[in-house]
Amino acid sequence: MYKISKILLLFSLVFCFSCFEAIEEISLSKDGSGKIAITLNLSQSRTKLASIMLLDSIHNYKVPSQKEIERELNNIKNKISKIKGTSELKVSSNFKDYIFSITCNFTSVEVLNEVIASFSNQKNGSKIKKHKHFSFNTKKGLFKRSYHYNVKEFFAKVKKKDKAIFNNASLTTIYRFSRPITHFSNTKAKRSPNKKAILLMVKGNELVNGKESIKNQIFLN
Repeated sequence: MYKISKILLLFSLVFCFSCFEAIEEISLSKDGSGKIAITLNLSQSRTKLASIMLLDSIHNYKVPSQKEIERELNNIKNKISKIKGTSELKVSSNFKDYIFSITCNFTSVEVLNEVIASFSNQKNGSKIKKHKHFSFNTKKGLFKRSYHYNVKEFFAKVKKKDKAIFNNASLTTIYRFSRPITHFSNTKAKRSPNKKAILLMVKGNELVNGKESIKNQIFLN
């Protein structure tokens, strides 16, 4: 799943019985510039979360305060703001419906990879920069979404009683292009009627067990 440093830790391990969806949206221009939006949506569990937020701890996990959550989001915002090639950076926190998002523009896919690295701690961020989760060959019209996290290793370290959180979790990727998509490698993905957008939804438990992947090679006309 998305390694949004403490954010996912706060919302997944603490809120053990909540549903959450991580959404990755990218709009890519033909020159490799574009816009990214990362959203964590827990609205399906908002009533339960509102009650949990009134507690000090649950299942031996400290319940984060609103200030702690906002502080972590601001930490990510500060890291992204220092990346050359980003603009229009915005952070949105909705504590009524429990929807949180970060959006920004980027000048190239290289900058996009740096933005993604900002959601992880320093060690994992360095790995992302090295392996590159995204690449775009403008001449061939090939956009690649890779995935380098060892999710099985991560899942093995999660306590047995907490593994159930992934049963109600999902990761959705939505990519939009200025050119039509001719074909793509991930058979689980769905292309839009106008052929300029593609959607892929993966269940959390199937992702961490290695049964499904968000990897995809997308070929443009």
